[in-house]
Amino acid sequence: MKLALITGGSKGLGAALVQWHLDQGWTVREYSRSGQGDVHVPCDFSAQDAGAAVLEGSFAELAQHPWDVLRLINNAGTLDPIGPLTDSEPSQWRAHLQINVAACVTATGLFLKHFSLSQAP
Repeated sequence: MKLALITGGSKGLGAALVQWHLDQGWTVREYSRSGQGDVHVPCDFSAQDAGAAVLEGSFAELAQHPWDVLRLINNAGTLDPIGPLTDSEPSQWRAHLQINVAACVTATGLFLKHFSLSQAP
């Protein structure tokens, strides 16, 4: 059994990665705000504690299963705010860093926390 955990898989490249893994027979969980379907897990990466809690619970449950192959794909991201810093506010910069950097570190850390004892490569 193969497990793919994909953040930001609701559209674009992320949606293509979700579909490819499903087509290849993987078990998939897709984490985003706007995803849909059976593999979607609602997760807002702009909300630091809430997003981490969703990943923590999901990863803890999935780690109870014997997986042959594990894959984490950190694809969640945002381009906003685009433009000179003088045209945006510090709250926008913090949100950008939260989604593009901190959420990736959080997902990776929780993946290692819950799956590091797995025998899967």
